[in-house]
Amino acid sequence: MLSKYSKGIPPFISDSSAKEFSINITDDDLISTFNFGFWTELLISNDNKYTTMWRKIFNDVFPYYTMEHSVDTDKIKVANTINELRVFRNRLFHYEPILNEDLNKKHNDILDVLGWLNEDMKQINILFDDFESIQNTKIIK
Repeated sequence: MLSKYSKGIPPFISDSSAKEFSINITDDDLISTFNFGFWTELLISNDNKYTTMWRKIFNDVFPYYTMEHSVDTDKIKVANTINELRVFRNRLFHYEPILNEDLNKKHNDILDVLGWLNEDMKQINILFDDFESIQNTKIIK
C-alpha cells in the first residue's frame, strides 16, 4: 500500500481527511512520521503513564534484549544508549567533529540496539560491516 505522502498527501493530514481521499493509514504510516527524537524522549520519559506503558510493551519492543534487573532499571540503560546514539547521529548530520568520540563503543552500541530489536538485522549488518577495516586504514599524507 502506498503511504499518504507518496500519494501527494502530507503526513499531517488527519485520518478523517485521508478517508476523503480513500487512503488507509496503517500503523507503519503513523509510526514512520515520528522522528528519532520523539522515540528517544518517549523511552527516556519518567512520566508515570509512560513508565506503565513500558512495563507492558518493553519485551515486545526489544524482544532480544536480555533483562539484567527489571524493566524500569533496564529501560533507563536502553534509553541512555539510544539517546547517546541519537546525539552522535545529530553530530554527524551537522558535520561536527567526532575525533574525541569512542567510535568502537558507538559501533558496538549500534549493533547492540539492532540486536535488541531484531537479531537477524544485527547479523545482516555484521555481514556487510566495514567499520573495523575502515578504522584500521591509515591515511598517508
